[in-house]
Amino acid sequence: MIVAIPDAPIEETQLAKEIWALTSTNHAEVVLLTLLEDWSRESHIRLQHTLVMQMLATTGVRATSLILTDVDWLSALDRTQQPNDVLLCFAEHLVVAHRIAHSTSVAAQSRALSKSVPIAGLVIQQLGRPVHEVSGLLQPARRRNLLLSLLSWLGFAIVIVAGFWMQMRLDQLLHDVGGLLRTIMMGSSVALELGVLMLVLRISR
Repeated sequence: MIVAIPDAPIEETQLAKEIWALTSTNHAEVVLLTLLEDWSRESHIRLQHTLVMQMLATTGVRATSLILTDVDWLSALDRTQQPNDVLLCFAEHLVVAHRIAHSTSVAAQSRALSKSVPIAGLVIQQLGRPVHEVSGLLQPARRRNLLLSLLSWLGFAIVIVAGFWMQMRLDQLLHDVGGLLRTIMMGSSVALELGVLMLVLRISR
């Protein structure tokens, strides 16, 4: 499954639930795909992907992250999506139609290039691939600046390193402890890391 995530604030928890609902029975691997339009938002996008992947990992769903630049959505999906892959996309996700059917009017081509259309319809029309739409997962965009992006990237890195160190320490401390207690402690550490990641993501918006 390919999940087309726009470069915008999203509801990560709800997205993870939608992905799990679609993949829990067939154990499909998931690729989170975003096109990077603004380099100042790279850290934010990576944080989004990491948070969704962490939540999916707790349910046994494998997911990877893919962030591309200098490419349009149709080309990116044509390159990464396999014939049997389902595309999960946001109903509110609008993209510019870079591929146009031959037209007798140059003006018509110009209007088509400047028009934004839902990505689901464009993929069905141009690529003929299966699409599953979800709605209500996009949040209103907010203006960001470079300093906030750098701080969010720093916070993201600190949380990842601290979470890894905490899990290593717990593993050492609970080396001789087995059974339910060990499972609860390790699960709690993962839940804590997810909670802090979500907090950093909310603050950085």
